[in-house]
Amino acid sequence: MAPYRAIIVFFISCFVGLFSALAECQTLRPAAFNSLPAIQAQAPAAPGQTARLSKLNVNVIEGGGAINNVTTRPIRELTVEVDDQNDHPVPGAMVTFFVPSQGAGGSFAGDSQLLTVMTDTTGRAVVNSFRPNATVGDFKIEVTATYSDQTATASISQSNQKLAAAPVASRHSGKTIGILAAVGAAVAVGVAVGLSHGGSSPSTSSSTQTATIGVGNGATVGSPH
Repeated sequence: MAPYRAIIVFFISCFVGLFSALAECQTLRPAAFNSLPAIQAQAPAAPGQTARLSKLNVNVIEGGGAINNVTTRPIRELTVEVDDQNDHPVPGAMVTFFVPSQGAGGSFAGDSQLLTVMTDTTGRAVVNSFRPNATVGDFKIEVTATYSDQTATASISQSNQKLAAAPVASRHSGKTIGILAAVGAAVAVGVAVGLSHGGSSPSTSSSTQTATIGVGNGATVGSPH
């Protein structure tokens, strides 16, 4: 029995040693990984890639505060600029202009109250086809800009008013004033000639004063003959 007992003790010792080695390996493994320096993986940004937008701003550049004459109904230009959270222009943003369908307001090309345009490389959206209607009153053009998952709004305030037309000068006014001035000058010359000759008769006068009335800007008085 002694040889068998020695073999059994040997196997038991090997089993205990193997179990202890495995336990020690499991204990040292996390410590080894924790001792390594932390490395943060960062994917390089693609060339030309912009940072994610967190906010949009819509700034009214042209058209705000305009007063439209309902008599002439001039075409107005509307311009807005779309910027990001860092005040950098945002090209390629969709901008929608909406005009009230009732009351004071106007329309775009095709008699539409809705128009959508895209911002250019400077972040600006320009409308050249807005025409006010004939209704007097104040109104607002609502503007909505959209880019990616961000949206921003603004308002363009305008007013339709019935303004008096500016007086138009007649093309004959200058000639009329010239004729009246010439007539006045001729009358003054006649009075002066009469006084200088006293009561003498026109037939016996030794000199005659001639006044020529011009149709231009004044009178031309001839010299005595």
